[in-house]
Amino acid sequence: MSKEIRLNGVDWQFKTDVGDLLVKKSQVINDGLIEFCKEARLDSNRHAGDMHLACSVPTIVVEKWLREGFDIYAPDVTAAQIVARLKRENLDAFVATNKRL
Repeated sequence: MSKEIRLNGVDWQFKTDVGDLLVKKSQVINDGLIEFCKEARLDSNRHAGDMHLACSVPTIVVEKWLREGFDIYAPDVTAAQIVARLKRENLDAFVATNKRL
């Protein structure tokens, strides 16, 4: 890998406006994660044994999905469902395999 993978934590910003509290959450995702997933996807045609990386989902996306009612940590959620949701939301850059799950 040529680039270092660093994910900063989720950044919370608070603002009050006329009695309301506004919260903005963000996360910096550097090119290293995108490159890592791309290289893993290109390398996914090799035999991987019992374990295989399907995707790498940033915390901010996991939190968004939780608010929408989709919990990737639920025991009945499969890697195929997570990858399908990434693709449906045009977040293909976080998919790390070309294999069918």
